[in-house]
Amino acid sequence: MIIVTFNNPLTKAWLPIIYIIGALLSIVYLLYIFIKTYIYNEEIDETSKEFKIYDFIAPMVVMTSIIIMIFGNVIVSGKVDGRSMEQTLHHNQDILIYKFNYVPKIDDVIIISRDGSNGKELIIKRVIAVPGDKISFKETIPGFGFIFVNDTLYQNRYLKEDRSPTMFSKDEYMKMVELELHNGNYDDEVTLSKDYYIALGDNFNNSSDSRHFGAFHISQIGGKMIFKFGG
Repeated sequence: MIIVTFNNPLTKAWLPIIYIIGALLSIVYLLYIFIKTYIYNEEIDETSKEFKIYDFIAPMVVMTSIIIMIFGNVIVSGKVDGRSMEQTLHHNQDILIYKFNYVPKIDDVIIISRDGSNGKELIIKRVIAVPGDKISFKETIPGFGFIFVNDTLYQNRYLKEDRSPTMFSKDEYMKMVELELHNGNYDDEVTLSKDYYIALGDNFNNSSDSRHFGAFHISQIGGKMIFKFGG
């Protein structure tokens, strides 16, 4: 299983980055004022031509405050713990997560909260089906077969060493769509309910995901990975 640990964006590792970005934005702002005033000679009040210390500090404080607000409430950092998303993500890899007013889409890599053995845990998986999608199972050998999403064969494109169609057990399929089954009876085609998503790990054979936990409710989804550091 792959678990994500949210990091406080205002830790020692992030503060220098935030301040540097704020300073750079402030410098850009000051260059804009300088060019506008002295190169294009636009008419302004004479006193504003004299740059004082607050001309630098004020925009820097504003820019830094905006960045801190964004990194504290809209974008957070995390660290991957596990290998179930390889080759996309690796153990101990740092990532950025967008979490504000987010609605998952197909192929998004999402953060999911679930009950673990030691309380709440965060896992990271890739969305393969969203509300309203038709999920069907075609058994090819006893107890095993392929899954189709909206009549398209699901194939894990992220497992580099295996390009063959992805095979599921019948039990895995039934767990993924258990909310749609009437009294738990098998049905080879269902439609995913409102607010529910199916998500799997890229490292398919070494992942605990919707095949084990079922579909995830929108309330369990805490954001989307938007950037990864390193390879």
